[in-house]
Amino acid sequence: MAVHLGGVTPRAVPAAAREAPDDVEVDLLLEALRRVHGYDLRAYSRSSLRRRLLAWARVAGVDGVSGLQGLILRDPDAVPELLRRVAVPATGLFRDPSLFRSLRDAVMPLLRTWPSLRIWHAGCATGEEAWSMAILLEESGLLGRSRIYATDLNPALLEVARTGAVPARQLGPSAAAYRAAGGTGSLDDHLVTVGTESRLRPALLQRITWEQHDLLTDAAFNDFHLIVCANVLVYFAKPGQDRAHRLLHQSLLPFGFLALGQRELISLSPYATRFVGVGESGRLYKRVR
Repeated sequence: MAVHLGGVTPRAVPAAAREAPDDVEVDLLLEALRRVHGYDLRAYSRSSLRRRLLAWARVAGVDGVSGLQGLILRDPDAVPELLRRVAVPATGLFRDPSLFRSLRDAVMPLLRTWPSLRIWHAGCATGEEAWSMAILLEESGLLGRSRIYATDLNPALLEVARTGAVPARQLGPSAAAYRAAGGTGSLDDHLVTVGTESRLRPALLQRITWEQHDLLTDAAFNDFHLIVCANVLVYFAKPGQDRAHRLLHQSLLPFGFLALGQRELISLSPYATRFVGVGESGRLYKRVR
């Protein structure tokens, strides 16, 4: 028997079409974030988003995702924290030594054929991997004709990146990663240390331009000889990954190179047939059309 509420008969919604309350709350929070602060995270992986948001809600002491919605609407300072927690900036100097070794061995010799180089680090977080690229270019004799563009969605992370400051606790692991990546000297050669503070040498930092950019909403902004987008696409749902791959392809010069993370397979890209593998890592590709 149908139950009438104010003359309206509720529609029966098939079980398969019903959304869980958590999903609805995430939708509402993302819409509020987009409309009030201009960040559009709707193409991020929903399961990862939900998990990270619920973890933040527990830390923040609010009632689930709905409590976070009120937080970001009332407190603009909460937005950088949300961005930091959604896209965890797990990074470090030469964090992925095998990738940098492959770049050194398979890509740097080929980049010598261009008189000038533009390199894009997409999703640079606090900048360590862009700093690593500057070191690699210097050791390859290419820094003087190179410009590195390092971008991230979160402006708070870019402010950290601009300083070039390497925390003391990272120096030991970073030196080991540098050696594993095929470093030809000492990591200390590329740092300036005063007291207990170490920073990237100014000559290296000067070759890096830091800008805010969103792979999911912003357009191409230059043509690049090398793009590094490692461990970024894994945060996106498939439509977001496809959109990002389109932007990366558009931004890469013919016969330019693309570097991806371990779990970011070129075979999943709509543009997979336009690339060929380079080297033995299975993570470096040349655009051939």
